Amino acid sequence: MIALYRKARLFFNCGWPPSIQCYYINICYVDTMKHSGLNILLFAILLSACSSSTDLQKPLSHASRDVTTERASIVMMLYNQFTHWQGTSYRYGGLSKKGIDCSGLVYLVYEDLFAIQLPRTTKQLRRHGRRVSFAHLLPGDLLFFKTGWFSDHVGIYLEDGNFFHASTSSGVRVSSLEESYWRQTFDMAKRVDIF
Repeated sequence: MIALYRKARLFFNCGWPPSIQCYYINICYVDTMKHSGLNILLFAILLSACSSSTDLQKPLSHASRDVTTERASIVMMLYNQFTHWQGTSYRYGGLSKKGIDCSGLVYLVYEDLFAIQLPRTTKQLRRHGRRVSFAHLLPGDLLFFKTGWFSDHVGIYLEDGNFFHASTSSGVRVSSLEESYWRQTFDMAKRVDIF
């Protein structure tokens, strides 16, 4: 348990985000727990430190806070759009709640949220914006997939590996880039400057 306490102190002082620190501490604790009253008390103290460790982190600069707030705002707006379109069935060429296709969803979301008129087809969208790496995806980035010899698919990145799109099989839904189908068919990501 002393080793856990030393590791906890080390990680709480290292400047890592609280979620990573708490994850590491929880893993260490599970490995070293002996179910004594003292261990449980110490674990409770460590968990309370996880929930209030923001004062141990370095303060964000004004510019960093603005970027973080802006990204959180974009994520919220994207989730609101998803909620609006959720369950809408797929219809090739569709642009309404009666049916929509993948590029139509991107077209309407960008027009509604950002007042940006993007090209209407996936083929045209591929030529728009600048390419970004998988490791640097941001909310609102366009994700392109090669789903067949002559078929392309597009979705809008949300966060944490999730994106929303108009699926031919189940309509507008959220999917994960961790799913083997999407991981295997992922082709590229593009970023459209929205501000």
